[in-house]
Amino acid sequence: MDRPELETEKFYWARRRGSSRTEIVMVSSVFGGEREFWTVAVMGSESHAMLDNFEFFSAVDCPAGLHYSPSLQDRDDRH
Repeated sequence: MDRPELETEKFYWARRRGSSRTEIVMVSSVFGGEREFWTVAVMGSESHAMLDNFEFFSAVDCPAGLHYSPSLQDRDDRH
């Protein structure tokens, strides 16, 4: 998957460069909305990594009827 196809606040199957393990990560805009500030949020931790540290394979589809909201503000806007 090419980096231009990535979107923030979405989950992807990815692999850290140099690793054989795939994992689900989220492309995050927590440090800014401009593409150069995007990072990879590592699930199960509060750490972020650079996009270049990962190889992305495909987006993770959200199960029908569920909506992921990265912030409480988004949740409040839906009600």
